[in-house]
Amino acid sequence: MTIVISVLAVAKFLVLPIVLEFDMDALLTRNEQLWLPILHTLYYSALIYFVMIDYEAVLRAHIFRQRGKLIPAARGHLLLRLLAAFGVMSVLPMSLIVLHAFERDITLERHLLIEDVFASTLGFCVTLVFVARSLVGPIRSLENAVARVRRNDLSVTVPVLSNDETGQLASSFNRMVHGLRER
Repeated sequence: MTIVISVLAVAKFLVLPIVLEFDMDALLTRNEQLWLPILHTLYYSALIYFVMIDYEAVLRAHIFRQRGKLIPAARGHLLLRLLAAFGVMSVLPMSLIVLHAFERDITLERHLLIEDVFASTLGFCVTLVFVARSLVGPIRSLENAVARVRRNDLSVTVPVLSNDETGQLASSFNRMVHGLRER
C-alpha cells in the first residue's frame, strides 16, 4: 500500500503541476506529503547519478574517437559518485521543503503579531480615554469651582469622587472654601 501511495505521490508531484498547475498541498494526502520529500530526493539523485554516468560514457567515447585512447570506467568510485549525487540533490531540496513547511507558520505568526499589535494599540487607546476622563473630569469641576470662588461665590462645593490625589485636592478645596465662608 505504501508503494502505491508513494508512486501516486511521485506521479502527482512530477506530472500534475506541469499540466494543471494546482496547489500541491490540496492534491496530496497527509501520508503522501510525508513521503514526497524523500521520494523526490531519491528520484532526482538517481536521475543526476545516471546523467553523470551517461555523460562520462559519452566523454570517454568522444576521447576514444578523437585520440584513440581508451579510458576505463572508474568502478571503485561508483559509491562515492552516488553519495555525492545524493548529497547534492538532498540538501537543497530538503532545506527548501522545510522552509516551505515553515513558511505558512511564519506567515501565520506575522498575521498574529499584526493582530496583537492592533489589539494592544486599541486597548491602550481605550484605556487612555478612560484614564483621561477620570483625571480631567474632577480637575475641570475643580477649575469651575475656583472660577466661581473668584467671583465671590462661596457656596461652592466640589464632589469628592475618589481617595487619590484628585480626591484629596477636592477635599482640601472644600475645606478652604468652608474656611473662607466662616470669615
